[in-house]
Amino acid sequence: MILLYIDESGSLDNPADHFAVGGMAVHESDVEAMRLEVERIVQKHLDPHLQKVELHAQPMRSGKGEWRSIPKEVRTKLLESLSQLLGTFKPPSGHRYGLFSVIKAPAAVAHADPLERTFEELLLRFHEMLVRPKGPEEFGIVVADKAKYESILQPVVRRWRESGTRFAPLTKLVEVPLFVDSRATRLIQLADFVAHAVYRKYQAADGTYLEPMLPRFDATGGKMHGLVHLTKDHLTCTCLPCQSRTTQRKAKAPKAKAPKTKIPKVVGVK
Repeated sequence: MILLYIDESGSLDNPADHFAVGGMAVHESDVEAMRLEVERIVQKHLDPHLQKVELHAQPMRSGKGEWRSIPKEVRTKLLESLSQLLGTFKPPSGHRYGLFSVIKAPAAVAHADPLERTFEELLLRFHEMLVRPKGPEEFGIVVADKAKYESILQPVVRRWRESGTRFAPLTKLVEVPLFVDSRATRLIQLADFVAHAVYRKYQAADGTYLEPMLPRFDATGGKMHGLVHLTKDHLTCTCLPCQSRTTQRKAKAPKAKAPKTKIPKVVGVK
């Protein structure tokens, strides 16, 4: 079983704001190994009485809430270390591991529910990884923070599993999303890091925490599947995921045949 832990960053209420959903897909047998890596990093940077604090990227970066009393250099090093972990983690079991995120630009998908469209795209990308051949057949389940969207997403995902999304049925998802308290699991907190890193890149042109993660976003053959930019300008956008799709479209486009050159016949020459 592959578990996709997901969380979000940004706002759907502010028309000038980006909105990102981020996720980390890890096999059930590698969950404990990832959790131990996170705890090792936390113990390295924080004093014992602070080591149970929730790892929430935005307050860590800005020094708000529980992070107010922690020096900026400590918070920065912790953020950098966790970003590096997400971008370099090697599953001990040898099973799949990958990052996913969908970032919706302001005014994008104006004719669809933006929340449904963003989550639909994320689950489609996860499902695409599950159906890609690699050893025994694998199934997936989504684990999400229960804070905001549980009542909205439960019936939507149930409908997608039963009758399909706009593009394909989600046959490899064995259940509707499971919603948990983000304070109870470090892996949901890592999903928040993915969402926030992508959000900062597109909202504030700050790729500090996204760059170390890029190698582990799901991709095949030079096409980045795991990072999707929903924008009206996708044909001209120069960001990495948009460019990878533009390159793939050009590579698949049929090549125009060169016109045949007709050699004139010279009369009287044998």
